[in-house]
Amino acid sequence: MQIKAHFVRSGHYRGVGQYKCYDDRGAYELEVRESYDPYEGGNWNYTPAEFERDVVGSVGFLHTRSGARICQETVDAFNAWRLAEHQKQMAKLDADPKRYGIIAAEDPWRTPPAIVQGGYWRDGWHAIG
Repeated sequence: MQIKAHFVRSGHYRGVGQYKCYDDRGAYELEVRESYDPYEGGNWNYTPAEFERDVVGSVGFLHTRSGARICQETVDAFNAWRLAEHQKQMAKLDADPKRYGIIAAEDPWRTPPAIVQGGYWRDGWHAIG
């Protein structure tokens, strides 16, 4: 089943992207951890095991900020939206080389966004499904 969904990037902090989602199920906020810095564990008073479980374990999982389970259709729509946004931005940059320069084929900016999985927390991060 494909759903109609609209996403808006609302923020990014310490490797966590925040998004607003409006779809057939309503409006809610999503997060996905895209990266982490090892120093964060000490800043948040994690033990090494807690840091692995709570921070490292969350990388690549799209989830609701409320803790409600996310459905696979929303995850699929999110991945498609992020790829389309990336392609749109690359087309904009390529269309105006005088303004943005020529971006080489191997430039990291050309790397499409990672595909994320839907996730939820229950004594650690788990994939939906």
